[in-house]
Amino acid sequence: MDVPPDLWLAQVPSLILQPMVENAVNHGIAKRAQGGSIRIGASRTNGTLTLSVRNDGPSLAANWEAENSGIGIANVRTRLQSLYGEGLR
Repeated sequence: MDVPPDLWLAQVPSLILQPMVENAVNHGIAKRAQGGSIRIGASRTNGTLTLSVRNDGPSLAANWEAENSGIGIANVRTRLQSLYGEGLR
Protein backbone atom coordinates (compact mmCIF):
# COMPACT_ATOMS: atom_id res chain seq x y z
CA MET A 1 0.00 0.00 0.00
CA ASP A 2 1.16 3.49 -0.83
CA VAL A 3 -0.99 5.73 1.34
CA PRO A 4 0.49 8.76 3.09
CA PRO A 5 -0.15 8.83 6.85
CA ASP A 6 -2.29 11.97 6.57
CA LEU A 7 -4.77 9.98 4.42
CA TRP A 8 -5.05 6.92 6.65
CA LEU A 9 -8.28 8.23 8.15
CA ALA A 10 -9.81 9.44 4.87
CA GLN A 11 -13.39 8.26 4.60
CA VAL A 12 -14.17 6.21 1.51
CA PRO A 13 -17.61 4.78 0.68
CA SER A 14 -18.03 1.11 1.57
CA LEU A 15 -17.00 -1.47 -1.03
CA ILE A 16 -15.44 1.04 -3.43
CA LEU A 17 -11.99 -0.57 -3.48
CA GLN A 18 -13.18 -4.19 -3.36
CA PRO A 19 -14.33 -4.45 -7.03
CA MET A 20 -11.16 -2.73 -8.23
CA VAL A 21 -8.91 -5.10 -6.26
CA GLU A 22 -10.99 -8.05 -7.45
CA ASN A 23 -10.51 -6.96 -11.08
CA ALA A 24 -6.77 -6.54 -10.52
CA VAL A 25 -6.61 -10.12 -9.29
CA ASN A 26 -8.97 -11.72 -11.82
CA HIS A 27 -7.87 -9.83 -14.93
CA GLY A 28 -4.32 -8.89 -14.01
CA ILE A 29 -2.46 -11.57 -12.11
CA ALA A 30 -4.67 -14.63 -11.59
CA LYS A 31 -3.53 -16.46 -14.71
CA ARG A 32 0.18 -15.78 -14.22
CA ALA A 33 2.06 -18.85 -13.01
CA GLN A 34 4.44 -16.70 -11.00
CA GLY A 35 1.63 -14.67 -9.40
CA GLY A 36 2.06 -10.94 -9.06
CA SER A 37 1.48 -7.97 -6.85
CA ILE A 38 -1.26 -5.43 -6.32
CA ARG A 39 -0.55 -1.89 -5.19
CA ILE A 40 -3.22 0.30 -3.59
CA GLY A 41 -2.45 3.99 -3.49
CA ALA A 42 -4.03 7.22 -2.34
CA SER A 43 -3.15 10.85 -2.85
CA ARG A 44 -4.81 14.21 -2.42
CA THR A 45 -4.47 17.13 -4.82
CA ASN A 46 -6.41 20.38 -4.42
CA GLY A 47 -8.76 18.69 -1.93
CA THR A 48 -9.56 15.74 -4.22
CA LEU A 49 -8.80 12.23 -2.99
CA THR A 50 -7.50 9.89 -5.68
CA LEU A 51 -7.43 6.14 -5.10
CA SER A 52 -5.55 3.76 -7.36
CA VAL A 53 -5.33 0.01 -7.70
CA ARG A 54 -2.52 -1.32 -9.88
CA ASN A 55 -1.19 -4.75 -10.66
CA ASP A 56 1.91 -5.93 -12.47
CA GLY A 57 0.00 -8.20 -14.83
CA PRO A 58 -0.55 -7.59 -18.54
CA SER A 59 -1.77 -4.14 -19.58
CA LEU A 60 -5.35 -3.54 -20.62
CA ALA A 61 -6.15 -2.94 -24.27
CA ALA A 62 -6.55 0.72 -25.25
CA ASN A 63 -10.30 0.25 -25.79
CA TRP A 64 -10.93 -1.96 -22.76
CA GLU A 65 -13.91 0.08 -21.54
CA ALA A 66 -15.78 -0.30 -24.86
CA GLU A 67 -15.20 -4.07 -24.84
CA ASN A 68 -15.74 -4.63 -21.11
CA SER A 69 -19.13 -6.14 -20.31
CA GLY A 70 -18.43 -6.49 -16.58
CA ILE A 71 -20.33 -4.53 -14.00
CA GLY A 72 -17.82 -4.00 -11.18
CA ILE A 73 -16.16 -0.80 -12.38
CA ALA A 74 -19.45 0.50 -13.86
CA ASN A 75 -21.10 0.06 -10.46
CA VAL A 76 -18.24 1.86 -8.71
CA ARG A 77 -18.43 4.74 -11.19
CA THR A 78 -22.24 5.01 -10.81
CA ARG A 79 -22.05 4.98 -7.02
CA LEU A 80 -19.34 7.65 -6.92
CA GLN A 81 -21.20 9.86 -9.39
CA SER A 82 -24.40 9.60 -7.36
CA LEU A 83 -22.49 10.56 -4.21
CA TYR A 84 -20.14 13.24 -5.58
CA GLY A 85 -21.43 14.37 -8.97
CA GLU A 86 -20.28 14.05 -12.54
CA GLY A 87 -16.76 15.50 -12.14
CA LEU A 88 -15.13 12.10 -11.61
CA ARG A 89 -12.54 10.30 -13.70
